[in-house]
This record gives sequence, C-alpha cells and structure tokens, in this order.
Amino acid sequence: MKKYITLFALLFSMSLSGQVLVDGVNINDLPEIEYCQVLISGKMFSRKLVVNIDYGQEKFGNKNSKVENASGKQRKFNTPMDVLNFMAYNKWDYVDAFSAIVGGDLVYHYLIKKK
Repeated sequence: MKKYITLFALLFSMSLSGQVLVDGVNINDLPEIEYCQVLISGKMFSRKLVVNIDYGQEKFGNKNSKVENASGKQRKFNTPMDVLNFMAYNKWDYVDAFSAIVGGDLVYHYLIKKK
C-alpha cells in the first residue's frame, strides 16, 4: 500500500510542475503567450510580497492577476528572487527589469519570456 501512495504522490507532484496559475489559468498552456510581465511589490517594513502577472489578459488588476497554487490559494513568495526562481523552474527566462515607485511603494517589473 505504501508503494501505491508513494507512486500517486510522485505522479501528482509531477503533474503540478510546469504550472504557473494566474487566476486559475495555467499560462504555460497558452500557446499564444510568449512574454509576460511580473510585478512584485511590498509594503515598507513588511516581508509580505504581492506578486501579479500580466500576460495580456483582458482584465488586469490585483484580483485577477495573482499567482496561485494548485488549490487556488495565493502562492506565497519569500523574496523577488524566489519569484524569479519559480518562473525559471517553470520554463520562463529573464529578459529585462526595472523598478518604479507607485503610490509610495517600490514595484519591481520583470519582463520574462517562455523558453
């Protein structure tokens, strides 16, 4: 029985790799998407990051552009490098970056390209 549970867990975890879920949409499965912009912001003196992905979706905003885990909850990231490593693991390459102050908050913008 342990073998079957281990096999199931392995197969389930393999099926989850290669998924970047944005508002329930796996952008890796969209053939028309080649580039996207990752926006990372955080409040001053807070370790909480807000990560949004703009892949050209019809409605872009805080509510419909957050990265989700397989259960549909917002995925938590530790640092901007954690976000970039997650995207690189999911077959996206870094292209360019800039930062800007928006509403008093520093926002990092990363342009990435599908491998």
